[in-house]
This record gives sequence, C-alpha cells and structure tokens, in this order.
Amino acid sequence: MDSVNLAILGLGGIAGQMAEAAGLNPGVRAWAAASRDKEKAEMFAKKYGFSRAYGSYEEMLADEQVDLVYIAVPHAFHYPYAKMCLEAGKNIIVEKPFTANRKEAKEIIKMAEEKKLLAVEGLWMRYLPMAATLKELCDSDIIGRIQMFSGEIGYHLTQQRLFVSELGGGALLDVGVYLLALAGMIFGYDVEGIHSDAALTSRGVDERNSFILRYRNGQMAALSSSMVYMSDGRGTVWGEKGYLEIQNTNRLERITVWGLGKKMIACYDAPECKNRYEYELQSVVEALREGRIDTKEIPHGEIVKRLEIMDTLRRQWNMSFPFET
Repeated sequence: MDSVNLAILGLGGIAGQMAEAAGLNPGVRAWAAASRDKEKAEMFAKKYGFSRAYGSYEEMLADEQVDLVYIAVPHAFHYPYAKMCLEAGKNIIVEKPFTANRKEAKEIIKMAEEKKLLAVEGLWMRYLPMAATLKELCDSDIIGRIQMFSGEIGYHLTQQRLFVSELGGGALLDVGVYLLALAGMIFGYDVEGIHSDAALTSRGVDERNSFILRYRNGQMAALSSSMVYMSDGRGTVWGEKGYLEIQNTNRLERITVWGLGKKMIACYDAPECKNRYEYELQSVVEALREGRIDTKEIPHGEIVKRLEIMDTLRRQWNMSFPFET
C-alpha cells in the first residue's frame, strides 16, 4: 500500500503522541479520530490534522477508508476493542501492554492469524534505534558472557486509571513491562524461576514491586518498578568482562560500555528524534507493506511469553482484575 490511513481509538494524552508521529511519516495519513465524545474527537482532529472525527468507535470502524487503528484506551479495554477492530477487518496497534493477560493476548493473536491482519503491541521503546544497539552489544563478546541484568523504573504518576483495578491499573502493566521487555531482549524468555513481592493499594493494584527472574542457564534479572516515586531509571547488564550501563531504562538515552577495572570502552547516545513513536509507526508501516501480522521487533510469541511472566507475578501478589475470567 502506498499510504496508510490511520485512525486513533481513544483520545487520551498518549494518543496525541501517536498523532504527532503520524504527521512525521509521509507513508501515513492522519485519517480519523474516534471518541465517545464527538466534540472531543472534533477538537483532536482539528489539532492534529485528522480528516475525520467520529463520536463512536463503531462509526469509525464502519469507515472503509481506515487501514490501521491505534488503540489508546485503559488496559482493561485493550482486549475488547482489539477484538472489535479485528472483527471489522482493521489492522491494529494496541498500546502496551498488548492485553491485560496471556489468555486475552492468545485470543487476539489467533484472530489476527485467521483474518490475516496486523496486530502489534505499541511498546515504543522496543522500536528505538538504541534498542537495536543494546541488542548488538549484548550479542557481542564486548563484556563477555552476560550473567545479570539489574534495572528499575519509577515515576510519580497521577493518572487516575492507574490506581483503579477495574481499569487494569498498577505499576507492572504500565512501567514494569519495559523492564521485562529489556530482560527479554538480553536473555530471552526461558524463565524457570520467579521470586517477587509488591505493595498493593487499597484498590488492589501494585503501586511498587520488585522481582527476580532466574533463567534456565543460570542468568538472572533483578528488577523493580513503581508509580508512586521518581527514580533515576538506571539499568546495568553485568558480564564476565565488564558491564553495560543504561541511562533511562525505558527511553534508552545512553549506553556506556565498561571493561575490567572500570575502564570505559565506548559510549552510545540516542539519536535525536522529534517524536518517540515515529520509529514504532515506521516499523508498523513496513510490516503492513510486507504483509506481516506482527513486527520484527516484537513477534507475537514474545508478547505471549512476557504476559505469562506478568500473570505469574500478579498471582504471587494475589492481584487480579475484576474483568478477568
């Protein structure tokens, strides 16, 4: 396809990021903005240059010109709206996490396979050029065999949806997912042991957590995330001949390579970009042109395995969502 007509379903703050990214990609046409509030949709469309505004999701999905839908609603609604979009014959990007649990993800992926439609997780960090740099460094012998990854991420978040169990809130699904994605890049997903704990709010979601993953080959990841305090967001990949120091574990702003004796070997800075979602959107456009149903950065199997770990963590914390069956 020469150009992709993008629609955005759900017009919260994160939707604006994707709308701006659409304006930077010549292969994408800002086509439709959809909200349950028609006036809100019209204001959004005017602000970001979308051709059409819809006051219902169903009306937007009936638009035959829509090629791709970016789903930007609270976590609890990722599954039902992803299903609705696929049933309407639309390719989808679902903002991370793909769904609230493994069961939902498998159903959506199965549907995408049957309908031959693209179904992508919008975990934007995985599409950054620095993610590829980190992967190349980890796969090289520059720090020797990797033994451990330690990382944390914490923000003082105030969005009310994050504190509500009915909406799929909590630190793990919103920010801890970045750490799991990094650990997956470094070690894969052959996890044989998980040890964790979390502090839950009165509404039953994790406000902060800490967990250790042990892989079948003895490698380990020690990770923590929070939505109630701001952290420096550092991460370290420890190898037998040195270590990689990551500045900002979800934005990957800088990676410094240290050898034995704490001698700096190299330093990589993230390239300048206008919008952090532009790489994600470009990858999705390429996948559509290639006839894929996922992206090369985040294959469907990885989504399922990451959610399986997240399900296990929540079981250890006795944390479930009311909408789960």
